[in-house]
Amino acid sequence: MAETHTFAPLFVVHRLNRAPESALRAVLADARWPRWGVVFRHQPEVRDLPGGHVVRGLGDFLIQDDHGEDVFDRLALSRVLRGFVTPSDHPEPRQFLQGNRLKLPHFPTSVELSDERAKIIRILWGVDGYPPPVMSWTQVNTQAATGYQSFDDAFDQHCPCPRREVIERVGYGKYRLRRDP
Repeated sequence: MAETHTFAPLFVVHRLNRAPESALRAVLADARWPRWGVVFRHQPEVRDLPGGHVVRGLGDFLIQDDHGEDVFDRLALSRVLRGFVTPSDHPEPRQFLQGNRLKLPHFPTSVELSDERAKIIRILWGVDGYPPPVMSWTQVNTQAATGYQSFDDAFDQHCPCPRREVIERVGYGKYRLRRDP
């Protein structure tokens, strides 16, 4: 949790509104949980809980994989536990790349990429605080070795975001990631 190896408590609740305050305090403010954790419920609720726990909806952690099936987004949970996403009334950061999860400033929410696409984005990301590098497909694919033939091939109709949303063309054969420095 928060860049440590400390365990964080995870709670799943049903009918949180009906729970007596004394029962909530007995569980959530217990000394066994010296740090805040995440309380999962069917729908998120903005409510202050004992111990600074964050209430999140279970639906916040369901995404569709490349085959259109709902899967649990463990990277989103990791971001919550590491503090990238704070209480449920706060949005995700403007941009990040964590694992295969990508959020760019113009995306409404983050998307899950395949391993090969995430490799491409990592190379194009560059260094935080500086503009992303301008590179050709050959330069990127030499490092990534993805098997794709071009940026358009890599970010085709099966990708959760098309190439033009992720990578912009800045010159003949030169591209860069659409992120802020």
